[in-house]
Amino acid sequence: MAFTELIECYLTEAARLVQHISTAIASQDIQTIWKTAHKLKSSSASIGAIALAHLCKLLEVQARSSNLENNLELLSLLYQEYEQVKTALEKELAKEVP
Repeated sequence: MAFTELIECYLTEAARLVQHISTAIASQDIQTIWKTAHKLKSSSASIGAIALAHLCKLLEVQARSSNLENNLELLSLLYQEYEQVKTALEKELAKEVP
């Protein structure tokens, strides 16, 4: 049961964080970009979404150095990777349901 709750919690939180990152990039809010990317990186790594965690790390590092050069490109990759993670996790959840 704990596994299912962890995934559901991650999916809810990750969706919110991805949206926050998108909004922060649109408004060039550097501090929010790196803080939110850091949160998403940590939670993604904890559930094994390594590629997603890596993209978050790139966003975090760039924002910390005030480099917003290819943020929209990274955001696009982030969305794609998040969708793949979400699909994989939803399949796992479906297996857990008796």
